Amino acid sequence: MTPGIITQLLPARRLGFVRPAGGGIPLLFNAAAVDEASFDDLREGQGVTYSLERDRLGRGARAIHVCPTDSSPAKSRPADEE
Repeated sequence: MTPGIITQLLPARRLGFVRPAGGGIPLLFNAAAVDEASFDDLREGQGVTYSLERDRLGRGARAIHVCPTDSSPAKSRPADEE
């Protein structure tokens, strides 16, 4: 399993994109590829693990077996105010 971060979710189309943790091109995944969670529970910025599969139509690789590794997206901490 490869670690990554969800970069974009398209709820109306039931699709999302995950970028490999080391950088690179975001990979498409569909709601049916989500394991151990519901697509509706995923959030942009959330850490996941996934596997790769060749698209059957020859359009490249896509993410499958997408599993959340944390329950919430990465949040930036507010600056301390004096």
